[in-house]
Amino acid sequence: MVTPSVGTRVGNRSNPYRLIPGLVSLVLLPTLLVAGIFSASELDAHRKWMDDAQEHKDDIREAIEAKDLAKLRTAAQSIAALTAKEQAFWARTALKQAQEIAIKNRAEARDLVRAAQASKLGDAQAAFASLERTCSSCHDLHFEKHPSIAPAAKP
Repeated sequence: MVTPSVGTRVGNRSNPYRLIPGLVSLVLLPTLLVAGIFSASELDAHRKWMDDAQEHKDDIREAIEAKDLAKLRTAAQSIAALTAKEQAFWARTALKQAQEIAIKNRAEARDLVRAAQASKLGDAQAAFASLERTCSSCHDLHFEKHPSIAPAAKP
């Protein structure tokens, strides 16, 4: 006797097991949509580099005020490296607005680096002001509280 496979008809009746894949999908899909894509350690690392970014922004502010180009260059390079990490972080999400802000933020950090390397303090100050506005716009939207950013469940 041949056993019918899942989803085939047996005589005049449907195989009751054909519904299992659909039911499993209905149960698991909401869990997958709400579960985060980042591990707890990745989220901790993100918070850490955001704290580091604030320290570098403080250094930039101090360097501009003191007209310390060496300190400005170092801090600008550091913030540019963090914006690259930030862009990669948000690229992993489905949050398009966060991705767009991260791209803009990284471009502004590059402008700041170019101005600092060219010893153009006025341009650096303008680039930094633009960078600050973009940083604030992202923080004001609280993307970190989006359900998709919550720590991923451990298997």
